[in-house]
Amino acid sequence: MTYLVLYIFLAILIILVDVLLNKLWLTHSCYRYKTEIANLIRVGFTIVMSLVFNLPLGFSGINSGWQTWLPFFLGIGLFAISYFSLQIAYKEGVTHEYIPLNNLLDGSLGEKVLLLGLFVPLGEELFYRGLIQNLFVKAIGALGAILLTILVFVGIHYGNVISGFETKEQFFSMLLGRLLLTSVLGWLYLESQSIWLPIFIHALQDLGTYLIVYGKEKKLGSSKPPNLLGEKDSRTDI
Repeated sequence: MTYLVLYIFLAILIILVDVLLNKLWLTHSCYRYKTEIANLIRVGFTIVMSLVFNLPLGFSGINSGWQTWLPFFLGIGLFAISYFSLQIAYKEGVTHEYIPLNNLLDGSLGEKVLLLGLFVPLGEELFYRGLIQNLFVKAIGALGAILLTILVFVGIHYGNVISGFETKEQFFSMLLGRLLLTSVLGWLYLESQSIWLPIFIHALQDLGTYLIVYGKEKKLGSSKPPNLLGEKDSRTDI
């Protein structure tokens, strides 16, 4: 019981500190690569905490049974659904109701590829799966840990609304997709015992969505000038 309270309290404290520091840093900093730096700090912090509390981050080795590949291919399937959903949304001219187009396209192609394909998936998966989910596992077991991490991960992304990156309507239109994706990521991490597969699925979803939108908007002749000061919003993930 003592350890349960300890690990739950520690996880909640870490989440609150992360939210506070990210809000202060991302809101007040005008630095061009502030989001990349924030996620690198998450990576460093997670590695330190994993050493202190002996958490298995999963940098080496992958459990390769069907229990691993089932959630992996489900993650691929979720991206396929996203792809076809975006195609339909563009065809019907309602993409803006689901995706924050202007903010998503703000910035250069190269910077967005690195941000959404590397820094965000690496930072978020290590932090939420490697650190938070593992701390919850120590407290309440695997299933409860995944469920709590889903609530935390999706709840934190409501910061997109608070920061102005997306509207409340857009957040709720993407809510089911986020819940499903986060469930798959937690399940995949648990079964594979590897952080790399969740990072890959996360990157596929975020970067893949961006590249689809970028290609469609370019084809439609949309000209979104890059923001020379970097991201103006506190969150740029999907």
